Amino acid sequence: MNMSMKNPGLEKFELSDYSGLSGKNFYSMLPNLREYVKDSVPAGDFQAVDRHLEGFGDLVATELNDLVIASHQEGKYGELEKFDRHGNRVDNIRYSPEQVRAKKLAFDYGIVNLDQQKDWNRPFHFAHRGALAYISNLNGEAGYNCPLAMTEGMIEILTHVGSEEQKKKFLPRVASTEPDDYFAAGQYLTERVGGSNVGANRTIAKKGENGKWYLTGEKWFCSNPSELWVTTAKIEGTGMIGAFIVPRYKDDKTLNDHHILRLKNIIGSRGKATAEVEYRNTEAELLGRPHTGLALLIRHVINVSRVHAALAASAMARRSFWEAREYARNREAFQKKINEFPSIQRALAEMQVKVYAIEQCIFYSWSLKGNTSGLFDLVTPLMKYIATSRSSEISHSAIMIHGGNGILHDYSVLPRLHNDCIINETWEGTHNIIANHVYKAFKKKKIREAFFEMISSTCDEMKGNSATAECHSFTRQKLEELEKIRVDELSEANRLPLADLIFHCLAGARVLIEASKRSDAELLIARALPTVLEHHTSSFLENPVLLEHEKVMKIINYGS
Repeated sequence: MNMSMKNPGLEKFELSDYSGLSGKNFYSMLPNLREYVKDSVPAGDFQAVDRHLEGFGDLVATELNDLVIASHQEGKYGELEKFDRHGNRVDNIRYSPEQVRAKKLAFDYGIVNLDQQKDWNRPFHFAHRGALAYISNLNGEAGYNCPLAMTEGMIEILTHVGSEEQKKKFLPRVASTEPDDYFAAGQYLTERVGGSNVGANRTIAKKGENGKWYLTGEKWFCSNPSELWVTTAKIEGTGMIGAFIVPRYKDDKTLNDHHILRLKNIIGSRGKATAEVEYRNTEAELLGRPHTGLALLIRHVINVSRVHAALAASAMARRSFWEAREYARNREAFQKKINEFPSIQRALAEMQVKVYAIEQCIFYSWSLKGNTSGLFDLVTPLMKYIATSRSSEISHSAIMIHGGNGILHDYSVLPRLHNDCIINETWEGTHNIIANHVYKAFKKKKIREAFFEMISSTCDEMKGNSATAECHSFTRQKLEELEKIRVDELSEANRLPLADLIFHCLAGARVLIEASKRSDAELLIARALPTVLEHHTSSFLENPVLLEHEKVMKIINYGS
């Protein structure tokens, strides 16, 4: 027997040198994001913004990508350190060097506080901020993207509601270019007795004789235990919900009276800690007036988080599609690359169309901030529901394209992205809760009429273009269905279908607009959109865009 014979099973094959998206620049792969930024920031600022985003796209795809992968391994997750070596209570989360490095790189790039950096001598436009967060979430939650959202929410509520003393005291901790901790803000809202039902929560706030507030109770989901967090509590002796800011340390530098009980073993977003915390007469500062706490939180914190949840979900769906497309270009089966099989082409094209439509709606939602029509109150919860629910589907589809390799944590980022997507579905309101916010906004006549007018005027403007006739007809049909609904008689059980119908209208309108001024691929995406959103068998069989090789490949390769 020849013992020197090579093992045929270990011979090189088509994936031996497969490196996925290595060498790419994530921003360069997002022409629709670049166009949105170009349309949204002043012309004189675009070149600098574009260059800044280009640099971040490279950083996220290279060093940050590698650090995030390295920090999401067993033994690398945050650990709870309850006491120091002298026996003093410290309640500290100790992160791996890779995670600390990743947080520092992202923070130092200015994704939350670019306007505080002395080298950036222009405004930090909302579109720029959103684009940075979008690119960052292409690596999943990563251990700092959830804290990024909470830090931005903290900055917003302090800026709009905080007293001058609170701004002076707390803003430097979260917005400074030399912080004590990176992405230092957290949210401690949920209790074991009440999630979205905040009125059921039992934490009590009592005002002391010294004028300070003291909290007693427990919080069940404490995201990002760090230097500073927002929380809720009932004002003692009343049913009023107050919003409070809690520092980890008191003014005398001693640990504020709270105990981290344990870290939660959650399905995803494991790069940042989530904990249970007990308040033991914990010092806190009231934000705004006692009776306005819940309204302030929704307006300045929860809505920011919902915007981030939607963009994060869309970004993770986009990365999932990219991974599936790249793998299909390299993997062979039955003597062919798997992207040569029509069924795989169909699956990839559908993923592309879904992600693109979600992206366009999210970019539109960003443009509504500050708009007086009320559409922001409709579209923000709508896209939180749509993007998070669809991202789990798309990341799952990407895993299926990979087959067995798709379920291996050490082969692909997809298992981590998929789990992060599932977590994102529950963050800041599950689907039924969010759909109720959509319904409440849609029920308001002013908002409903503004939405109808926006969709109708888009259809009128795009009428007559034969290349987008299918999408135009689809959008007009969905608008007519929506206009016939009597919202006061709508069953509660139909609120998710209502949100889906509103999304179909919005997606059709936004894709129509982009198809009228962009590339051939975007025109084909518009033509495929009705079929992909509807999933009717008859339209599947009839739609030529998703059946003809040349057309379907143009859709798949958009942005590559």
